[in-house]
Amino acid sequence: MELNKVLNTLEVKDIKEDLQMPQIFKFGGYIISFWSNENKPTESVHVHIAKHNPRANSTKIWITKRGKALICNNNSQISAKDLRKLLAFIEAN
Repeated sequence: MELNKVLNTLEVKDIKEDLQMPQIFKFGGYIISFWSNENKPTESVHVHIAKHNPRANSTKIWITKRGKALICNNNSQISAKDLRKLLAFIEAN
């Protein structure tokens, strides 16, 4: 199969999306993904959390220089109980 044909398949589109937001952890049924250069000027280092399908607008957690995890938004509507567990997990890793 020609390279151009392969590049136009849905699978390659999915791979490109995965590369944009690579999964770094799974915890308690949630996917924690790294995202960079999201906005201009670029934001602080952060991860996104989603139950099934990570997106750029999923719950966003900023990570400080000292390793603290701060909630930027909870667009995925994760429960407070789960958020506490996720923040502790992120800070421990």
